[in-house]
Amino acid sequence: MLVIDGCFLVELLLKHNDGSLTFPGIDIYKLNHDLMLIENQMPFSVLKLIYQNTDLVEQDQRFRLFDLAINYLHNGEKSIDGVYKEVGNVDHLLHLLYMCRLNRVQLKNAPLRMKPWLYRLLYILIATLFLVIFFTNRYYREEPIHDLWKKILLLSTPSLIIIIILRESGMMFYLWKGISFLFVGIFYLIVIWVEAGTKYTAKSVKTNCPLIHGLTQTPTVTEITYSGINWSGIGHTVTYKMFFKSNKMHAGLMLINDNSFSEFENLLFYEQIYFLPRLSENEENDALYISTYVVYMRNMVKTESDVFFLRKHGVLKSTSSFMEDKEITSFFCKQRPWLVLTKLNQKNIRSQFRSLEKFCSSGHRKRKAKLRKDYFVSTLVIFAFLGFIIVTALTVIQTVYAVRQAN
Repeated sequence: MLVIDGCFLVELLLKHNDGSLTFPGIDIYKLNHDLMLIENQMPFSVLKLIYQNTDLVEQDQRFRLFDLAINYLHNGEKSIDGVYKEVGNVDHLLHLLYMCRLNRVQLKNAPLRMKPWLYRLLYILIATLFLVIFFTNRYYREEPIHDLWKKILLLSTPSLIIIIILRESGMMFYLWKGISFLFVGIFYLIVIWVEAGTKYTAKSVKTNCPLIHGLTQTPTVTEITYSGINWSGIGHTVTYKMFFKSNKMHAGLMLINDNSFSEFENLLFYEQIYFLPRLSENEENDALYISTYVVYMRNMVKTESDVFFLRKHGVLKSTSSFMEDKEITSFFCKQRPWLVLTKLNQKNIRSQFRSLEKFCSSGHRKRKAKLRKDYFVSTLVIFAFLGFIIVTALTVIQTVYAVRQAN
């Protein structure tokens, strides 16, 4: 039976590579679902042995079984010309899918990538050089500039260069944070003045976090969004990864289709049953990507509103019209008492949860979330407030101008 199933799977990979994957009376999506079940996995070494003894019509175009499997798991989106380094200790097809989802399949002769901080340093040096050249050229020449477009260029160029320097050096974040703090503070004073007699007391932040498997004090996705925390996408290469770092939520893109939940559960089973016992004590903190992802989603997704904001932030993308938000919410809220995490992983997640809760529970963030949730609920309110600011600014300018004219 093992040989028959192995022959069928090898034939499936070959037909998929040729583009002639048709089986009369068989649903391909259900077939893919069954192939990824953990109880249906077949040793990859057996598949390689069957493939080596398979007679092909064109022997000179024989691809590696590893490349055929990679091409199948990525639905033909990856190249088949052997650009990936073959992993020697692949257990089965589900194990290979696990490595693909976590971007652990490396390219051959991959070019060295410059680190992000080197890019930032290079941008700052170039922008500073242009700024020095600009001012040197501007103040050490005698002929004046009369053309309007040249004056506009002279005024805009230093501003753009300074913005680039601030952005790449990381100072733009603190500048924008200060402006946001001032804006929210002024507006909240207006709200307090209008709602006289109403006092706000923020709840104290608990320093101890409960066990990861239970309910924690972690803010939900909706609360995080209203608090103004930015979401940074990791991309579709690392699907099941989520963490909080540098006051930002980082997450990959998960495609929701008819087989997504089954694939996710089986990858989680594999990580818990096969991958976890192989971890050494000096393993990286985020080695258990899928288990960490489950813990995050379990504590941060409570309602359908959380799923809506995850879609808005590019964390979830539904490709199936039959998948409703209620079903997605129920899946991520599912109790998994059998989930096991290493001590290092628990410490890392607990630290991130505390940082996230402390960040969202600060007075400024609480007030900002309250304003966005209770007041800026529609576009009409935003436009009305902007109109109020514009009218007030014009009134102040008119008053100052009238006083100066009188003097």
